[in-house]
Amino acid sequence: MGILKLILGPSGSGKTETVYRDAIARASENLRKNVIVVVPEQTSHAVTADFIERTKGGGILNIDVLGFARFAHRIFDSAGGDTRELLDDTGKNLILRRVASKHAEELKILGKHLRKQGYISEIKSVISEFIQYDINSDVICTAAAEDGLQRYLSTKLEDISVLYRAFREELGTKYITKEELLDLAIRSAERSRFIKGASIYFDSYTGFTPIQYRFIRMLMNYAEDITVALDYDGSDGDFFNMSVVSIAELRRLAEECGWSVETERLYDNGSLRLKGKKDLSFLEEKIFRKKPAVYEEKPEHIHVTVCSTPAEEVRSVCRKIVEIMHSSDLRYREIGVVLSDTGTYASLLRREAARFKIPLFVDETNAVTLNPFVEMIRAALGVEAENYSYETVFHFLRTGLTEFTNDEIDKTENYVRAMNIRGRKKYRMPWVYHTKEVSEEDLEKLNKIRERIAELFDPLDEVMKKRGVTAGEYTRVLREFAERECIKERLEARCEEFAEKGLPEKSAEYKQIYEKIAELFERIENLIPDEKMTLKEYLETLNAGFDEIRVGIIPPGLDTLNAGDMTRSRLGDIKVLFFLGLNESLIPHENKGSGILSDFDREFLKKQNIKLSPTASEKIGEEKLYFYMNITKPKEQLYLSYSETDLGGKAKRVSFFLNVVKKLFPKLETQKYSEDSLEGILTSEDAMRILGKGFEEEPNERTEEIYRFFKNESGYARALKLMMDAAFFDYRADPISKAAAKALYGDNSNASASRLERYAACAYQHFLQYGLKLREREEFGFERKDMGTLLHGVLQMCSAILQDEGKTFSDLQDNETEELAKRALDRFLKENENVVLTSSKRNEYFITRMARILRRTVSVLTSQAKKGEFKTTGFEKNFSYDGFAGRIDRIDTADDGNKIYVSVIDYKSGNKDFDISRIYYGLDLQLVIYMNAAMEIEKIELPDKEAETAGIFYYHIDDPVVNETDIPSATKEDADKKISKELKLRGIVNGNLDVIRLYDREFAGKSDVIPVETKKDGSFAAAARVLEKDGFRVLSEFVKHKTDSFRESIMNGDVSKYPVKYDKQLTCDYCAYRDVCFFDERLNGYKARAVGKLGSTDEVIMEMKKELGEDVE
Repeated sequence: MGILKLILGPSGSGKTETVYRDAIARASENLRKNVIVVVPEQTSHAVTADFIERTKGGGILNIDVLGFARFAHRIFDSAGGDTRELLDDTGKNLILRRVASKHAEELKILGKHLRKQGYISEIKSVISEFIQYDINSDVICTAAAEDGLQRYLSTKLEDISVLYRAFREELGTKYITKEELLDLAIRSAERSRFIKGASIYFDSYTGFTPIQYRFIRMLMNYAEDITVALDYDGSDGDFFNMSVVSIAELRRLAEECGWSVETERLYDNGSLRLKGKKDLSFLEEKIFRKKPAVYEEKPEHIHVTVCSTPAEEVRSVCRKIVEIMHSSDLRYREIGVVLSDTGTYASLLRREAARFKIPLFVDETNAVTLNPFVEMIRAALGVEAENYSYETVFHFLRTGLTEFTNDEIDKTENYVRAMNIRGRKKYRMPWVYHTKEVSEEDLEKLNKIRERIAELFDPLDEVMKKRGVTAGEYTRVLREFAERECIKERLEARCEEFAEKGLPEKSAEYKQIYEKIAELFERIENLIPDEKMTLKEYLETLNAGFDEIRVGIIPPGLDTLNAGDMTRSRLGDIKVLFFLGLNESLIPHENKGSGILSDFDREFLKKQNIKLSPTASEKIGEEKLYFYMNITKPKEQLYLSYSETDLGGKAKRVSFFLNVVKKLFPKLETQKYSEDSLEGILTSEDAMRILGKGFEEEPNERTEEIYRFFKNESGYARALKLMMDAAFFDYRADPISKAAAKALYGDNSNASASRLERYAACAYQHFLQYGLKLREREEFGFERKDMGTLLHGVLQMCSAILQDEGKTFSDLQDNETEELAKRALDRFLKENENVVLTSSKRNEYFITRMARILRRTVSVLTSQAKKGEFKTTGFEKNFSYDGFAGRIDRIDTADDGNKIYVSVIDYKSGNKDFDISRIYYGLDLQLVIYMNAAMEIEKIELPDKEAETAGIFYYHIDDPVVNETDIPSATKEDADKKISKELKLRGIVNGNLDVIRLYDREFAGKSDVIPVETKKDGSFAAAARVLEKDGFRVLSEFVKHKTDSFRESIMNGDVSKYPVKYDKQLTCDYCAYRDVCFFDERLNGYKARAVGKLGSTDEVIMEMKKELGEDVE
């Protein structure tokens, strides 16, 4: 008859110490006896190290420290083993996918969701849980037939039963799951000498599953004695309910086997670990207990800190750890960190630990779904699935595992985006189109890159051409692809780089990932090689496999700060504990759905005596126990913390677990973390950050002290100078050298009007665009701004057609305007072959709209021309005059017998209006420069005639909408008249009435052609835009003066950041270079040039005369 010994006591009462002592004593007494210590899998290495350290000889050969899985392996290995292959989670997913496909028609509820990402994995989890809890498909089938059961749940359970049964049949005699290891061990036990007469100890468990109980029951048939240590304080509350249930079940098993039961109660003396620490002992004794209690004193060893964000919370912990290490003789291994959510805190902790030079080990297995090799495989299949879409091709190229250089990828990406290259065929045909940035030589290089990309995907393309491709064929081509591209070698090189940079976790990931994916490929080829799949289905299969891959790392050293979550990690003998993230939803964890089986389903099964993993309410009780076990671990100090917001800035509430602690300790103060105290400075980075912040405020004793320290440290001279320069920054508009300006701009002999307008608005913007030639990436597409450019082009085509036929707009008949518009658009599209225009329904809509606007434009321009005497003498007239080069949209002239009157019209698609004040500031120079050039052209072409400016105008290319209320009668004729008024020329006209009538022969007080209106007494109304002959002279000379001045400043190296703010509109608001410039008026020296309208036209002309040095009366 054997002995079951129960060691019961609260946390810190010495249970583990008793287990260790007894195990070592039993092993020493009889070296032939097997002593087996069973602990959670993740702690077995640490416990083994503890035994080695405790034994004088450096270890005892007959002590084995094992988890349940390894224990099972030892049993059936010693019994002769089993020929079946162990199936991991990836293998289960693959078999379940095949099973689900075969039985899809039988699945009335689950069948609808099988294609959803991760759904097969959910089914796998449920079936694994059934196996783990020793429940077979017949039990589920019986439950589904229960009277009174909701139809939906009944049908769902039937579906699960079908899949479960089929899954077990598929496993057959070839495979075994890890959940069945214990069952296999039970059946192999009789042949195993490993457990016969053994002393077996179970420690650090909170409870056991049904299959684990069956396993323990089996051990009682062969072992000499079994010892189980459980947390329990002898109270009758429900806090230790899990332990109470375990105690009862273990006693029942012992009674079945005829074993005697001994109980060693360690709870009478409380927690030995916490003796001498009254507050920590009180916390252990009272938390979550039924009887209310209050600690009357201020706790000395319990601390609560609130931080603004999780990042700040982690930083506060690292600073405190460094402070502890500096002020005590503690080792890093004597400090533990518990994270309520590793997803939120682990990466932050790694980053800050590296900054503070803290050796860290985070106890977690890392997912690899974002590893470049995984991303490369996904992207490669995505290229095929999405027919070489831009996103998938460059997702693939930018994984960093190809032979392409970053420069090659950048240039190819720019070209592909600009030319909208999509589809397999486009990568197998020469690229022939040029862009603004691509020369013939560049195009040749790009085509070589294109050929290399196509060659990479040739094997995949060949597989895609086939019908009914199998999982094995997809896998083979991917494996060959990885071998051909030397992915393993590239990953190994990355592994070494990370190791050299002191990033062991990344190094471990890159070291293991190739073999992990090779194993996944092997699983697919072994389990479902002949399964026919679409590419989408295969990618889903791979993604399910990727989701299951985990890589782990070995702690980098003996003296390491250990961190982990509340349930997985088992901290050793520690003196200080930091518990981070005590926020609602993080602890206890928010229940975000229960997978295939809801909490309601689980409650029903529980009533049917079908025990499964805990429900949501049961999990809270479980988490209470884990929280208790963790916060009672440290012997000296406990630090609890939470943050006010999450990583996204959303407000968070404190966890009720922490509120329970606060109720026990009403005098426990919550400290608000601050990084700004001198006491908190632990690194030079801390000091520099505080110094920088101090420079932004008024000087104080703290910043002065830090400044004095760094001033006397030669190693920080450069950093201190940079900080001082930034803190006392005062922008000065230092020019570039004249030599540099000449190198950038050449002799500046032929500038454009728009270029000098850009300089007038901001010299630095001009420098970036015309000096450094920075440009925005060309994007394929057709936007509203592109329509303006194309409308302009089609109007040029109209002009070309009229010129070819010897006509002007005034020569057209009403029925010819629409035909001209159509001919021009058709010819333009044909000659340009611009695929942007016809690449989508949206773009085709733009063409339709453009045709409508064009018809309106030709109609209005014809109507305006017919109302006057002007004839078009120049369409799209090129010129090079007075250091300018450009093209004038239209020059009209009228001859009254004595003079030639010259009119300049510039087509604008935007809602551009004439503003003479903008000419004064140099912001709108184009019309006047065109006027000067047109006048010069006419003087050359007609030297015997005196030329005089008649007017300069913008024409707004548009088809405006008018309200019916604005039309006297709702006829098309009235609507057309109203639209014509909306589209009259915008600009300034010669104030001579004879000239005005050359534009509008029927002028009688208000014109529909030009912006002229007179009062009853014949004088011009305030709205009239008129200028006398001398005014046009002043305009002409002023713009020449202004542009000469601009040219001189440019060549003198002016690159100042003083943008114009005209009528509250800052140049920077729509500047493409704002992310390069960093102009900020809050910084010293940066200032916009605020300007606005100067007054009436006459007043502006007076200001121009003053600047020209002319007498002003």
